[in-house]
Amino acid sequence: CQTGFLIDAAGELRLATPKRTPDLVAGPADGATLPPDVAAPFAVCPTPLGQVAVLPGEDVLFPQLVRAATFAGAEVVLNPTVE
Repeated sequence: CQTGFLIDAAGELRLATPKRTPDLVAGPADGATLPPDVAAPFAVCPTPLGQVAVLPGEDVLFPQLVRAATFAGAEVVLNPTVE
């Protein structure tokens, strides 16, 4: 499972968000379904830059996920990728 992390200046883990969507490059496996936590509320973390949400990988390509993060209070959305 791909996970995006937010670590503060002291090296403390502030937020860990798993990828919520299937891999678009490899495609979902036969019979694959979205994990049950896709509809889980988004976590946001207060930082000096504002409330931050993390959408790892291709999650940022889905406007409804970005919108859900915004409704959860995100002012900044980070998108860590492997590319």
